[in-house]
Amino acid sequence: MSTKHATPIAICEHEGLTCAKQVPGYATLPEPAFSALKAFILSPGAQGVADGLEVMGLSSRRGVGEILTARNHVGLIRLDDGTVIEILPKIAGLSPDNAGRDAARKIFLKMLRVVEDPPCKRFSFSRLAAAHCDLLEIFIGMFLDEAARLVAQGLRSAYRSVERNERMYKGKLLHAQHLRHNLVRRDRFFLRHDEFTADRPENRLIKTTLARLRTLSRTARNRRRAIQLLGALDGVHLSSAVEKDFAACRDDRTMAAYSRLLPWCRVFLQRKALTPFAGPNVALSLLFPMEKLFESHIAALARKHCGNRMKVRLQDSHHSLFEDAGRRLGALRPDIVLSDAAGGETILVLDTKWKIVEPGAPNFGVAQADLYQMYAYGKKYAAKRVVLLYPQAGDMRIDPHAGFAVARSFCSGDGVTLDVVFLDLKHPQAGIPALLASLQSAHFPAAAGR
Repeated sequence: MSTKHATPIAICEHEGLTCAKQVPGYATLPEPAFSALKAFILSPGAQGVADGLEVMGLSSRRGVGEILTARNHVGLIRLDDGTVIEILPKIAGLSPDNAGRDAARKIFLKMLRVVEDPPCKRFSFSRLAAAHCDLLEIFIGMFLDEAARLVAQGLRSAYRSVERNERMYKGKLLHAQHLRHNLVRRDRFFLRHDEFTADRPENRLIKTTLARLRTLSRTARNRRRAIQLLGALDGVHLSSAVEKDFAACRDDRTMAAYSRLLPWCRVFLQRKALTPFAGPNVALSLLFPMEKLFESHIAALARKHCGNRMKVRLQDSHHSLFEDAGRRLGALRPDIVLSDAAGGETILVLDTKWKIVEPGAPNFGVAQADLYQMYAYGKKYAAKRVVLLYPQAGDMRIDPHAGFAVARSFCSGDGVTLDVVFLDLKHPQAGIPALLASLQSAHFPAAAGR
């Protein structure tokens, strides 16, 4: 039986899928879909392609059978039979029911808006008002929104050399072809000339993507919008050689309007994920590493709050542990560095860690390697404070008005202070500004309910 119109199966990070009958704590896949997903996970990574076991782990449990457990990549996987698996971020404080899944999906999409490649920055969240939101349809809607903006602005045209049998003389006459085609047709000329047309590689790829989305979408609204946009590209042909057209795409300032659409065309046409995973039996994969999403989300909030008052640098590489004869050893790359915009003095070095930590664990679950790393940041950057930022732990209660809590502060005794901070992702717009503002007063709200 085809699962083309089946409801997507949604799980969160570290949750499992099984092909057995209903088992508490696990989502169930039909056996063919489970086998296809397992083949995708176990497929060997080719050059430049990551191992599928980075997406899911495979294990076995007595009485349950084989289990595929999501790791730290979120997004969706669509199998060839139409089965869609959504992997959502694990957010503390959300219920494990459909309402909790919808809340996690909204948080994930808000994080996704700050990623540079996909066209998410202008995405309107009004469509998320429905009780259940299909992640695949949301991604399709994002593409259609961006394509509609491009059509409204006007498609880019370019001159293209064409060879055609014409009624009117223009350009250069091709004698050999003219004699072959028009020996008895005195009213025709076989010519080569330049034509200003919208039928260029970028537009062909967009039209081909729209044609595929029209059949891929399960909602009447998205299919109707795809058909309308196909009509707006009536003078553009479908791509007959996708790889050749991608190679011919121009990347300059005149094509800036296409910068968000073409990466998604690769995803939908070449079955290439936005992260490098590939495998058999998979029609589409849109997967994002949560540690990168979390880092980008925090950096975007910090930039928005700081404005022109503080300078925000990402993945800064100004310092290393040692320098010897011009060589740099042990490069340091903190996630976020905040410095005074006027004097350049480093105020804060912040590292984001997308980990589920146990507040009751020794040192709140902070690895010793992370302690060494943060100490090096504090010394080399001469920062007033260094911060390890984690998502809210499972049983930790945080004041929603504060949005964050410092679980523990460590002092090295020689000028480095490390704060272990937990952020409530349900209220990050309050948490990050409050955290940065508290640097001025050095007053941090403590976490409660540990």
